[in-house]
Amino acid sequence: MVPDKLREIASSYALDGCLCTGDLCQVDEIRDIIFKHFGKFREDKRSTARLKDLVPIEVFLSSADSMQCVLDFLTDLKVPVFLSVGNADYTSPRMEMMPPDVRKASLEQRVAGMKNIHLLGKESFDFNGFQILGHSPSKMPDFSRSTRAERLWRSEVEDLFSKIVNPRRAIFVTHYPPYGTLDLVHDPGSPFHGEHAGDKFYVELIRKHQPLVFICGHIHEQQGKVDIGCTSVINPGYAYDGQAAILTLGEGVVEELDFVC
Repeated sequence: MVPDKLREIASSYALDGCLCTGDLCQVDEIRDIIFKHFGKFREDKRSTARLKDLVPIEVFLSSADSMQCVLDFLTDLKVPVFLSVGNADYTSPRMEMMPPDVRKASLEQRVAGMKNIHLLGKESFDFNGFQILGHSPSKMPDFSRSTRAERLWRSEVEDLFSKIVNPRRAIFVTHYPPYGTLDLVHDPGSPFHGEHAGDKFYVELIRKHQPLVFICGHIHEQQGKVDIGCTSVINPGYAYDGQAAILTLGEGVVEELDFVC
């Protein structure tokens, strides 16, 4: 469900667009199972297969369908929406790994008919004089990346950052935060409690290219803004709790930033 607070924001502000960092699906029950069996998942390369054995089919089906109400809300905004994929989103590759009786319409299939929603990936978008780029990785910036996946991750990110034309008019949107910035896990139930969960390569490229804004999520409890050089790194907060950020940009500057808590 989309919180009433977010619906009120959408109707109260004259929004030009929406930047979304992903994780549209409700996966609380699945996440609890992962946390409970985390040691085994970390050691087993067949973690996806193991997860299918542990999670009831009806939980998967409900979780996959939970993204639809969020997508409906986003398309009803009637403004361009730029969406990065999160680790809890059911993309086509993830759906293909599921048993046939669990497969539902993927994120890509659901978005295909929604003309105002743009999935971020390898291309950039021109929007109101700003360049919007986004990274939708298939793996988390942690133990789940093999050496090959790590090389692919770095290649994807470096290619995207190299497309920045004017850093002072560039907006980068992705799910994961940069390492050491808005990435500290405070959730006591997480096996990563007290650790930084961001990506170090993001930090390197932010310092090198200095986009105006870097929008990220993933760590629900880390709503806020931190500067890395001339770049404003912003976590708009956990939308399922009614959190968001209203961002006003000027000529190469962040004019105003209001957090909704």
